[in-house]
Amino acid sequence: MPKRVVITGIGVITPIGSGKNIFWNNALNGISGIRKLSRFDTSKFPTSLGAEVVDFDPLEYIRKNDATAMDITSKLGVASSVMAVKDAGLNISEINRDRIGVIVGTTLGTISFILHQQRVLENSTYEHVHKCLGHMALHNCIPSDISVELGIRGCSEAVSSACISSVSALDIAVKKIKYENYDAMVVGGSESAFAPLPYAGLNIIKALTNDRIRPFDENADGTVLGEGAAMFIIEDLGHAIKRNANIYCEIGGVNVLCEGFNHFKREHHGEVAVKTIDGAIQYAGIKKEQVDFINAHGMGVGHFDLFESVVLKACFGKSLAEIPVTSIKPLIGHPLAAASALQIATTALAIKEGIAPHTLNTKNLFKNSNLNLIVEKPLRKNIKAALINSYAFGGKCAACVLKKYEE
Repeated sequence: MPKRVVITGIGVITPIGSGKNIFWNNALNGISGIRKLSRFDTSKFPTSLGAEVVDFDPLEYIRKNDATAMDITSKLGVASSVMAVKDAGLNISEINRDRIGVIVGTTLGTISFILHQQRVLENSTYEHVHKCLGHMALHNCIPSDISVELGIRGCSEAVSSACISSVSALDIAVKKIKYENYDAMVVGGSESAFAPLPYAGLNIIKALTNDRIRPFDENADGTVLGEGAAMFIIEDLGHAIKRNANIYCEIGGVNVLCEGFNHFKREHHGEVAVKTIDGAIQYAGIKKEQVDFINAHGMGVGHFDLFESVVLKACFGKSLAEIPVTSIKPLIGHPLAAASALQIATTALAIKEGIAPHTLNTKNLFKNSNLNLIVEKPLRKNIKAALINSYAFGGKCAACVLKKYEE
C-alpha cells in the first residue's frame, strides 16, 4: 500500500509578510501587498503596479558568505526552506540527510540576475561579471542552494512548468516519498521576476492591470506581477508520527496535464482541465461531493477566469454553488510559480485553523457561473477536503487535493 504523505512544516515570504503567522494574519485581515513598483522605472509601461517583498532580510536565515552567491529568487527559496524546517522541528543530520530531498518550482528562475549581468558585460569586460555566474544563471541553483544551506544529500531538482511549477514539484516530491526511499522532502516554489524585460512581456499581451485584481469579475482587466516563496516539509506519515510532528494536513492527490492546444489561449470546452481536477480527486480517494473548499487560480484576467469558472462548473455542476471558493491573488499579486505554492500554504493553514481568507475586490461576479466566492470577510469552516486549482501558459493544468488529517 502506498505511503500517506503529510505537510508538517510551512515557510513563506510574501508581499504581505514573511513567516506563516504574519502572512496568515494579514491574509485574514484582507491586507494587500500590491502597490506602485519600486524595483525599476515603469514610466515606459502602461502599468506601474507590483506586489514586492519589502520586509525580508536574507541574513536572518542565510550565512553571509553564502548570501553573496545567491540571486533574490534563491534567497527567497532558501530562507523559506529554513523557516519550513524550523516550523516542522525536523532535525537534519548525518543519520537522515541522505533520505531527504529538495524539489523547487520556478518559472523564470534567476532572470533578474541574468539580465543584470548582461548589462554588466555590455558596459565592461567579462572579468566584471559575477564570479558565480556559472551557478547563479541556472534554475538548478535554487534547489542546490537550499541543499547546501540545509546539508541535504538527497535529490535536488528544479521544476519549471510556468505557473503550475510548484504543483508539479509537489507531484514529484510526493512520489519520491511514496515509491522511493525518502522520509521527507523540502518542496515548494520561489519566484522573483521584477525586471523590465519580463514586465514588458506581460504588458505586451495585456495581462497586467493598473488598478486592482478582480478575480471572476465581469470588469476584471488584468493581474499584477508579484514575487515570493513558499516551501514545505512533507513527510511519510509514519515518519511524522514517530517524531511526534505537528501535521497541518494530508496530501490527497496531485494531477498535472497539458492541453496541447495553444501557447496563450485555453481549450474552449476545458476537457483537459476537467480531467486534471477529476484525476486529483480520484487519486485522493474521495468523491467530488466531499470537496468542501476551492482555492482557485483566479488571476483577474477575464478570459482566463471565465475559462476556470466554466471548468469548475463542468466538474461540480449545481453543487458548485455550495462549495466556498477563494482567490489569494488580490493579496499577493501573481508571483508566477510561487503563486501555486502560496495557494498550497494558504489551503493547509485554512484546513488546520478552520478558517479561509476571502477574495478582495470582486463586485460583479460572472453571471451563471455558480461560483460561491468568499467575499467581504473570512469564512469559518471545518474544511475536510480542499481543491487547489492552477493554470499556466502553454495549456498547463494542475490540481491538488489536500485533506484534513485523520488517523
